[in-house]
Amino acid sequence: REGALQEVSSRSCDDAMGDGETSLAQYWLSRGWQVYADQARSSRVRQVLIQHGTSVLSYPADQVWRLAAAVDVSKEAPKIMVNPRQLLSAEPGYVLLSLDYSQIELRLLAHFSGDQ
Repeated sequence: REGALQEVSSRSCDDAMGDGETSLAQYWLSRGWQVYADQARSSRVRQVLIQHGTSVLSYPADQVWRLAAAVDVSKEAPKIMVNPRQLLSAEPGYVLLSLDYSQIELRLLAHFSGDQ
């Protein structure tokens, strides 16, 4: 299922999602992603909003750019593989780049964009 990147939010994963009650960190923690048990970390990670048709879903920014991960959707259902990278698509006329942050691609991108 395709989606479009709507926004990299200023809200952290500790902030409430659209329902106003549950934080994004609590949501993913309840589905087996134990890394969000560390509040110091989850308070630094931003929410990324991805639109799927008429729905907008929040993902932790640090996971959107990573590979697939197994997630518990419910206690009764088996884990499913979630790969947020597959949900991103560029708008017509734009190009979406996939770069390895630890390698030369990011340095080249910074060089050609004029960033310091």
